[in-house]
Amino acid sequence: MNSQRNYQPSYSRLIRFFGIVSIAIFLITWTIDLTGLTYPCPYCRTQRTIIGILGLILLMTSRLHPLLTKYIVTVLGGYGFVVAAMQHFMGWDDIYEGVYKFGNGGPWFFDEMLLSGGAMFVIVAQVFTTLLLTTNCNKRPI
Repeated sequence: MNSQRNYQPSYSRLIRFFGIVSIAIFLITWTIDLTGLTYPCPYCRTQRTIIGILGLILLMTSRLHPLLTKYIVTVLGGYGFVVAAMQHFMGWDDIYEGVYKFGNGGPWFFDEMLLSGGAMFVIVAQVFTTLLLTTNCNKRPI
């Protein structure tokens, strides 16, 4: 007889890695900003701060109250996503006006459209992951 085990993979290492990478993004980008290597953009500062806070919450999900965690993550994630979407839309507005310059004359990885688009993806992934972790309080992988 072929017996099947009820196997549920544990994603705790991957989730911790995602939280640590989020905090690393937060620290590296704030370091770049505070050393003056880039323009002090309020949109970027908001996005990187939200990514850092959500990364910290992602690491501490098992120690926080699930309902409070869902509320805080949804509010902060929504705020960060709206700011990133506004910055991204301003880039599209520049494209339609014909004044957009890819990378603003600097390296391509400092392009506001790419960074704000990436921030939207990261913030949504953080919110989605945290909400999945807090959905079933008794069976959290962390």
